[in-house]
Amino acid sequence: MRTLRLLALLMVSVLAGLFASVNTQPVSVNYLVGSGELRLAYLLLGVVGVGMAIGWLAALPRRWQHGRELRRLRAQLRRLEAELVALAPSATRPPQP
Repeated sequence: MRTLRLLALLMVSVLAGLFASVNTQPVSVNYLVGSGELRLAYLLLGVVGVGMAIGWLAALPRRWQHGRELRRLRAQLRRLEAELVALAPSATRPPQP
């Protein structure tokens, strides 16, 4: 799975590099408080970066919730395993035929 992720990341990086090398023309950008010129590739890179940051921030509450749930379930597992160990001496006898 890790290799697949690295391969996908490499593929996206190569495609982004090719895209940036083809789209070098400057475009005018009107901001809320002014305007300026940027290369199209840089503008798109910035927009994608801001979109990724917004998506990551939007996913944080769910990740925190999953983390809390995981900690709760691990604590429950430890508690149940300890209970099983405490019951184990009575369970070590072979069943009677």
